[in-house]
Amino acid sequence: MSAVRKITDKIKEVKNIGFEKIKKRKTSDKRFPFGFVLALSVITVLLLITVSNSVKLNEYTIEVSRIKQEIKTLKTEQKAQELLLDKKINLVEIDEYASYSLGMIKGDYEEKTPNNDRGEDSIEAFDGNYSEGGLLAKILRAISEKFTESWNNLLR
Repeated sequence: MSAVRKITDKIKEVKNIGFEKIKKRKTSDKRFPFGFVLALSVITVLLLITVSNSVKLNEYTIEVSRIKQEIKTLKTEQKAQELLLDKKINLVEIDEYASYSLGMIKGDYEEKTPNNDRGEDSIEAFDGNYSEGGLLAKILRAISEKFTESWNNLLR
């Protein structure tokens, strides 16, 4: 039995030596976990930024909806004002006031252009057709013709 006892004592010693080494390593290996704390800090900061941005987004959304409501209110007010203005503007009354009170005469849409070679002014009714290149083209053509005519008279 002594041999069996020696063997079991030896096994217990080996186990105890192993536990002592493990215990010694754990006590001497305890370092401050800087990596863990840094990662936790970064995650915390990112969460705070996300919450802050969410709050700002909510505030901006509320402000946008308030401004949209204000625009809607102002548009309805503008339409109401335009209706009032349309009711107040009566073209017949304005025409009568201008004719009878102010002595104004309603004009025809006529255009003054010289239509003879002597350069005398006369009135020519405008037919509303700009088919010859428009009003500006007519004016430029008339100026060009008069300038050419004057130049030819000077050279003779």
